[in-house]
Amino acid sequence: MTSTVSISVDLLLIGRCLLALFWGILWAVFLQHTRMGQFWAEERTWLTVVVGVGVDGAISFGGDWWTCAAVIAFSSVGIILRSLLNETKRPLTLGAYKTVWVLEDGIALTREITAGLRDILQAGELSSPLNARLSNILSHAHAANELLRAARRGEYEQRRPER
Repeated sequence: MTSTVSISVDLLLIGRCLLALFWGILWAVFLQHTRMGQFWAEERTWLTVVVGVGVDGAISFGGDWWTCAAVIAFSSVGIILRSLLNETKRPLTLGAYKTVWVLEDGIALTREITAGLRDILQAGELSSPLNARLSNILSHAHAANELLRAARRGEYEQRRPER
């Protein structure tokens, strides 16, 4: 008794997967290294997704859902590598939303402190040395508010401590 084993190779599926891999890498390079791609990735993320999925749909057109899944998996390799490389360039911020909330609360508190100190100074009922001291505190509160607002916008640069 002889048995034969038959192996079939789906060249169309292999071609689609290789085309999807090439497309995904090309798309990731475009998004990473061109001005328009960087703008789209930062400001128009929805557009990058629509274009990426649209081309994946065109590559897998007429195939079954396994083909579509394989095309999406292969085309995602370039974008995944781009994202991982970009993550290594900036430190991971744990609790980023909590940090923003703390900054917002700090901004609100420094505004209240600044307004209260300004009201005391404008009343003018204090002695000159106390008035000068409150003025100094007011300037520090205002500086703290500016630092918090700059940090909230992501524009804060560490300063050398004064000695």
